[in-house]
Amino acid sequence: MKKILSTILCLCLVMTLCSHVVYANDKKDNQSITVLKKPPMKYMLSKGAKTKKVSPLKLTQKSKKSNEIIDEEKWFTKNKLNSRRYQIIDRDISYYEDSDYKDDIPSYVEENYDYLILTDAFYDDNYVYCTYGGNYAEGYILTIYNKKTKEIAYQYDFSNYRYSSKYVKEDYDYIQQKIMWATIKNNVLYVSNSHLTYAKSSYNQNAYITAIDLKTNKLIWRSQALVANSYRFEIIGDVIITGYGFTDKPDYIYQLNIHTGKIISKLLVKTAPEYIVKKGNYLYIRTYNTDYVYKISK
Repeated sequence: MKKILSTILCLCLVMTLCSHVVYANDKKDNQSITVLKKPPMKYMLSKGAKTKKVSPLKLTQKSKKSNEIIDEEKWFTKNKLNSRRYQIIDRDISYYEDSDYKDDIPSYVEENYDYLILTDAFYDDNYVYCTYGGNYAEGYILTIYNKKTKEIAYQYDFSNYRYSSKYVKEDYDYIQQKIMWATIKNNVLYVSNSHLTYAKSSYNQNAYITAIDLKTNKLIWRSQALVANSYRFEIIGDVIITGYGFTDKPDYIYQLNIHTGKIISKLLVKTAPEYIVKKGNYLYIRTYNTDYVYKISK
């Protein structure tokens, strides 16, 4: 009997040690993620940043048409535009379980980060960008996959970007800022963060674009607030084209200097910009209820 008990105790000890080893290894893996510091809530340009004077692009309006508000897919298809976003199915909706409506994310993309779920996935020519959060309204962990190697190239924790330094307490559940879009150019990560409620709920501390040096993981610049709550922005040469709008605010398309993050031009549109897509020499802009096409020139 003593031998049996001794054997059981030894097995329990081994299992406990193994579980600690697994936990330690998991913890070690998670430590490879870069946790970004709390960002400034106003415009910032780091000391020593390489600046360059940039002229805004000329945007000549070619068309302006009302849309049906819910016809996004039709807009992309009609204009032969690439959304550059993967389809992610909400696993909580049982309707989709027996349907043909499936994910189209690459097989190498992880569906979870720890206890968080994959909430968004989009891509450019070189990378796949995946966000993770506690539900589909969140997205504060950013995992970036190299499309060629299919391996993780960068991983960032934007937890400190989620909430503004000031906010209306009653609106706390609605002001979490998620990652809306990201792209890499010349070893710099450009990323937009915003919430989708009234700006006054976060004292106008919302909807930024931030430039992060991928070599040092330090901020190069952060734009002023209220410039980027569209689902996507475009980089054209030395210019970032983004958009911001909401019910109680004027709605604009902004051009930012890619080297400094400063606004160099703004264009008033009818309603809040949702998608900004470059195709050839034309810029297609979809707002809440109006579609625009602009010709791009210098």
